[in-house]
Amino acid sequence: MAEVVIAGASFAGLAVARALKGKDVLLLEPHPVGANPKSACAMPLDVIEALGADDAVLETHSELIFHLAGKTVRLPSKPPFATIDYGRFCQLLLADTDAQLVTARALGYQAGKVMSSSGEIDCRFAVDATGPAAVLASALKPDYARKANNGAGLEVAVPRPKDFPGGLHFYLGGGLPPGYGWAFGSKQVVRFGIGVFDAKNHAKALKPALTQLLAQHGLEANGDHGGLVPLWPREPVLNGLFVVGDAAGQVLPTSAEGIRPALFFGQLLGKLLKQVLAGDLEASKAQAIYRQAVRRRLWAYRSLRAVQGLLASTPSNLSGGFLQFGTRLGLAQPMYRRYLAAFRDVR
Repeated sequence: MAEVVIAGASFAGLAVARALKGKDVLLLEPHPVGANPKSACAMPLDVIEALGADDAVLETHSELIFHLAGKTVRLPSKPPFATIDYGRFCQLLLADTDAQLVTARALGYQAGKVMSSSGEIDCRFAVDATGPAAVLASALKPDYARKANNGAGLEVAVPRPKDFPGGLHFYLGGGLPPGYGWAFGSKQVVRFGIGVFDAKNHAKALKPALTQLLAQHGLEANGDHGGLVPLWPREPVLNGLFVVGDAAGQVLPTSAEGIRPALFFGQLLGKLLKQVLAGDLEASKAQAIYRQAVRRRLWAYRSLRAVQGLLASTPSNLSGGFLQFGTRLGLAQPMYRRYLAAFRDVR
């Protein structure tokens, strides 16, 4: 019997395992760790430094650059963001754990037992970090991964044009579906992507929109990756099963930023489970604290969901005008700091 079984070895699962260092942890992952990126892989530089993963940084960016209906609005990013090598980042986090890695696919969950492609695994606690599909939680509650709250994204990495500038670039309007496009420089490549807020109605538009965005820069796609993006929190504890990261719908609306919440809640959950295993905290109390931590940050999700609704319904020339006006009045920077504040404490 393992003390903790964690299904999924990406940002959330690795953060839980890292916080449980010194405990008997089994990490289930069907792919080589770091070999299957689904993210644009950008996060604040200070978060990377706090995790000791500086070696994974590809390029730092001190500006957010918004392209809206002919307007270009620049917003300084303090702290700067950085694009990372996903594989290297995951390997660095894995090296900072004591977890036993098992190459297997999680298939389901019953109380005290995780079903996997390599057999049943008994455990004291189980953590679902399997991404949007929430495989373990969905075994307990078939409608857990509610499709109504899913966005979707598609990204491709292309050789970097010689004149492509730094900064994180965002594109709204111009024929793109409700959502936004992005272009993040990552050394020799640029990661171009398209995200939509409503996967049910707009997922089919992702590929044509990405082709359109690339064409604006004289580029063509050659291979892509992506998937669903859950944009509203789900129940973080289900019949004793802990759920974290994308599996728990902890991706932020509007920005679709999921790495910071995954790391934040993963670290918190790992610390709580470590206290339980040490006999310093009751399991029921750990569940309550974890639930409350999610509830306390619902203000961020509600605020960003409102912004997401406005962006989806407002012409991009008006959105650009509002952002430009807010920047000139000095309102944009305080709002951006507020956005970053909710998930800063990652150690």
